[in-house]
Amino acid sequence: MGGLNCNASTVAAGQCWPGIRGSDLPPAPPGQINGSVHDNFNSPLGDSVWMTVITGLRKNGKGINWHHGFDKSVNFGLSIAHTNPNWNSAFDKPRWIYRLFDPTTKTWSPFDSSEADANALSIAAGDTVLIDSRFRMNWPPRDKVGLSLPGGFTVNGKSQYSQLNFLPRGTRLQYYFKGVDMLGGTTYQFNTDFIAREVFDLPTLPGSSITAPDIVEFDVLPGAYAAGAAGTQLAGKTNTPLLDLDGVYSRWNFGVNGTLQILRALGVRADRYRTLQGLGEGAHVGGHEFAGTRPDRLSNYFPNMDEYGIRDSLATWYRILVQSSHTSTSVVDDESDAKLIKQWWESSTGTDGGDRCIFASGDDYFNALLTVSGVPTPNEHALSQSVFGVASLLSNGWNGTATNAFPNIRDLFADPAAGPNLGTGTFAYPIDGGCPGPNKFDALTRVGGTDAVDAALYPTVGGVTQAAAVAYKTERDVIVDHDRNKALGYGFSIQFIRTYGENFIDQRAQVMYKFLTSCRGPRTVSDTASCWPCPTDANKYGNWATLTGFNIGTYGPLYNIQDATRAAPGPLSAADGGAPPVNRLQGNYPNPFNPQTAIRLSVAKTGRIDVRIFDVAGRLVQTITKNVTQAGVNEVRWNGMSSDGRALASGVYFVKVKYPDGSESPNGLKVAIVR
Repeated sequence: MGGLNCNASTVAAGQCWPGIRGSDLPPAPPGQINGSVHDNFNSPLGDSVWMTVITGLRKNGKGINWHHGFDKSVNFGLSIAHTNPNWNSAFDKPRWIYRLFDPTTKTWSPFDSSEADANALSIAAGDTVLIDSRFRMNWPPRDKVGLSLPGGFTVNGKSQYSQLNFLPRGTRLQYYFKGVDMLGGTTYQFNTDFIAREVFDLPTLPGSSITAPDIVEFDVLPGAYAAGAAGTQLAGKTNTPLLDLDGVYSRWNFGVNGTLQILRALGVRADRYRTLQGLGEGAHVGGHEFAGTRPDRLSNYFPNMDEYGIRDSLATWYRILVQSSHTSTSVVDDESDAKLIKQWWESSTGTDGGDRCIFASGDDYFNALLTVSGVPTPNEHALSQSVFGVASLLSNGWNGTATNAFPNIRDLFADPAAGPNLGTGTFAYPIDGGCPGPNKFDALTRVGGTDAVDAALYPTVGGVTQAAAVAYKTERDVIVDHDRNKALGYGFSIQFIRTYGENFIDQRAQVMYKFLTSCRGPRTVSDTASCWPCPTDANKYGNWATLTGFNIGTYGPLYNIQDATRAAPGPLSAADGGAPPVNRLQGNYPNPFNPQTAIRLSVAKTGRIDVRIFDVAGRLVQTITKNVTQAGVNEVRWNGMSSDGRALASGVYFVKVKYPDGSESPNGLKVAIVR
C-alpha cells in the first residue's frame, strides 16, 4: 500500500497488500494462521477466480476447444497438468480479453488477451472431464511470463507483466470473456451475472468501431483520475475524498445501482468498493472475521484491520463514505466492517481539517446491526449507536404498514430549505418496498441527547409519528474545533424512492445532494459554525464551484467531488435517469386489486407489447396489446376482465410480457383479484 509497484523484495518490507490472509507473505511462524497459503488468485471470496463456459455440443465441458488445464491432484492445482489432445489449433482458445489503465499517464493500453485454462480436470478410464466447465483466469497471466505489455505500454513506468505482480494503486483493469467450442463457434460475455452498465468509459472493441455493451472492471483503490474540467470543483484534481461502499451490488433491483445512478446524475466523482456478494463471509471492506470470533469459518479472505493498516489508509484517502444496501440483505457490515468504519469515522482530520461523514440506507440495515442471534456483535451495535445515533428500532415495526404500501416520507433533512437546522417544509416522497403487499419498514429510535435528531418521518398513524431516518452530529476530535463527525441513516433503501409516475430519480438525487453538500471541508478561522444539514443552492445540477447558496463563508467549503460538466442538465425522471432502459416487468399497484390495477413495465425500445394474463391452471385469460412510443417506464391497466368480457373470479393470476424486440419476461408477475 505504500509502494508504487511490488515484488518479492518489497513484499517482505511490508509495502504491499499481503493478499488473502497473507498469501503473498512468507510462511507464518508455528501457531499463527496469517502466513502464505497455496492460492492462484487473490480475490475477496477465496483463492480462485474462474468463469464457466458451456456449449451444447458435449457435456462436462468436453465441447469446448480448451488447450491447457490444471489438476488439483498435481502441485495443488498450481501448474499446468494436461494438454487437450483434441485441441484444434485452427480455432481459438477460450480467452479473457483486457486492457489496463495507467495511473501515471491516465491512459488506457491497447487490448491484450490471455488463455483461459481449464480450472480443474478429472480423468477416469481415459475420459477427461472439465469439472463444472470452469476456466481459470489469473494475474499476472500465466501465458505472459517474460512478455511486455501491449503496444509498448507501461504502468507506473513498468513495461513487463512480470513487474506487475501487484497492480499499483489507481490501476484499472477492464475485461470480458470469449468462449470457443470444438467446431469453432464463439461467444462473447461482457458482464458477470447480469448487465450492470456501471462502467464510466466503455471501450471500443479491438479491431472495430463498436462500443462494448458492458464490461467487467477491477479497480485498485484509491482511484487515479484525469484532472477534472476547468472551472469545476475538480479542476486539476486527480483523486476523490468519497468512497461508495457497494458491498452487496447483486441485491439492487434489476441490477441497477440506485446510488451510482444518483452520483452520476449529480456529476459526483466517487471511488467504489464493489465486491461479489459475500454476506457474512468477510468479503466487505473490513476483511475477514476477527481471530477467535468465528471458529467455524477461518477462510482465506482479505486481511482485516488487526492484520493491516486499513483504517489509517481509509482515513487518509477518504472523508465521505456512502453505505448502500437493499431489501433481503441479511448482513451488510460484519464485525470487522463495523469496527473499521467506526474507527475511520472517529479518526481526526486535524484542527478544523474538515468533517468526516457517512450515509447509510437500507431495509433491515439497522436491524442487522442491532439484532443479536447467537454470535455477539458489539462492533455492529457500536456502529449503529455511536456512529449513526440509532439506539434501537422496531424491526418491521412502522405502524402503518398493514394499510399503506406506499408511505409518504416527510424528509426534514433533504428538504431544500433545510440548513443549518432541519427543514420544516413539505418536502416528501413516496417509497415503494417492492413487495406484493405493504413492506414492513423499520422504525428507528435515536440515542438520547441533542446530537441525534429524527431526520425523516413516516406518516402519522393513530396519533403516533415514527422516525424513518436519524441524523447524528458530534465532536470526536481531541481538540474541540469547528468540524464535526456526521452520520445520516435511513431505515429503508434509497432505491425504494421509486413509485412510478413520480420524478423519483430526482427525489433520490435531492437526498444524496443534501448529504454530500452538508459535509464541509477544511475550515478557515472565519468559518465558525457547523451545520447538519447545511444550506444548499436550489440548483443541485449546477456547478457547485460557482453556486452561491451554500453559505460557505459561515459553514465551511464543500469537498471537491463534483465535475459540473458531467452533471445532468436538470431534473431526471425514470426514462432518463442513468442506465439505458431495459426490458423488465416492474410490478403492479394496487395488489391485490378490485376493480383494476396498473401493471408497470420498462421497455428497451419502442413498439408493440403484448401483456398476457394466465390463471393458476396456466390458461390464457386475457391479452392486452399496446403500442409503446417511448422507451423506459410504461404502464398498462387491467380491469380484471377476461378476453371475452367476463369478470374473473377472486384468485391469483400471472402476467407475462412480450416486448417489442421479441423477447419475453422470464418470470410471471403474480397478481391477485379480491372481489
